Amino acid sequence: LMYFIFSATIVTCVDGVLKRESACDQAREFFEKALTSTFSNIKDFLEGKMKAGKAIWDETSAKTDAVEEDLKKALDLVASADTEPRFTKGPFQTALFTNLCEQTRSLQFHASTLIRRALGSAPGVFDVMTTCESFTEIKDDDKG
Repeated sequence: LMYFIFSATIVTCVDGVLKRESACDQAREFFEKALTSTFSNIKDFLEGKMKAGKAIWDETSAKTDAVEEDLKKALDLVASADTEPRFTKGPFQTALFTNLCEQTRSLQFHASTLIRRALGSAPGVFDVMTTCESFTEIKDDDKG
């Protein structure tokens, strides 16, 4: 009995001091990091902060890999988030969260393709794009 009480006390102390966030909070943090990286990538492109040339292929690959890694970590936590107790919250929306991750992945792929075509394929494509009325509207919308 004494060993049991001693063990329970140690486990309680360790859990109290080293308490990790819930799986749904961890998944949300990874998702937010991926989404922030994706929008930052798009914003940098719209503001002309990226350099044209062959290096853009490596840059977009690295950014896409980082987003993919964060989304993978988020999706790996979905099963745990779905089964953890949520007494003060509603049930974890597994289908919605999975869909949001897939849409973020798709957005990152589309952004990378656009950036590669505008800055990595043919010289001057980005300059032509910036003269379009719709480009200015999108750029202004990003600021709003």
